[in-house]
Amino acid sequence: MLNLKTIMYSILISITIIMLTGCIESGETLANKVSETNYPEQDSIIGELKHVAQDVAKSTELNDNRVLEVSNLITNHSNIKDISLEDLKGLIKLFRSSGTNKSQTTDVIYKAQYSSNYDGDTITATIVSAYQIGDTGDVLNEVDLSNTALAGKKKIKIRSLLVDAPEIKNKKTGELEDFAIESKNFVQEKLENANSIWLKHDLGDKQDKYGRELMHVFMDQKLLNVLLLEEGLAKIAYINEPNTTYLEEYKQAELMAKENKKGIWSKQH
Repeated sequence: MLNLKTIMYSILISITIIMLTGCIESGETLANKVSETNYPEQDSIIGELKHVAQDVAKSTELNDNRVLEVSNLITNHSNIKDISLEDLKGLIKLFRSSGTNKSQTTDVIYKAQYSSNYDGDTITATIVSAYQIGDTGDVLNEVDLSNTALAGKKKIKIRSLLVDAPEIKNKKTGELEDFAIESKNFVQEKLENANSIWLKHDLGDKQDKYGRELMHVFMDQKLLNVLLLEEGLAKIAYINEPNTTYLEEYKQAELMAKENKKGIWSKQH
């Protein structure tokens, strides 16, 4: 499907170059400058554009609102003569931006500022900036937030991946669960005093059914959940592939707490 993207992009660029070199003036359509004789293959070109746009819009790699908009804009035109320069420039811009979708999911890490936390696994933070991550995990260049999975978002609510902390208010009984306050205070203290806070989605779903961002939280180059699990202030839960990148680290931390009978495990027999 990446070949289709290349084809479509090349065709759109070619048409724009033709128009920019004299076939059209800004705001005018090809009908004002090009005759059937001078541009005999226009109908076949727009036909090709339609097919490519429809295929790309169905792609699992590039299927998002921007690509669908590209497809709709193209397929709604019956003839290339009806497409203005501004339309084509817009199509190219939209299609170019859609090519970043694959990298929006797994190779971006976000620098954040702590705002608050409801309990040990639900945190609110403000996004400061975003950075691309290399194959070895190194933080590379800064990227525009508008080209990430958090485009248009500034303050977000995070549900920490792979853990479940004691509830401030049990869903069934409405009561405070054991170690809920300790868990909440532990996370608050760590994040309030952290020199740096970083957030990262995993390989699978990016949000839960409540619209919270499913993320791993790093503070001062440490995984917050590892520290929480080591103290017995949360347990491993909600294991959903492929959001399991740090599962082994979490298992080791939980095992340590169990062996030392810390936190929630102090009451286990």
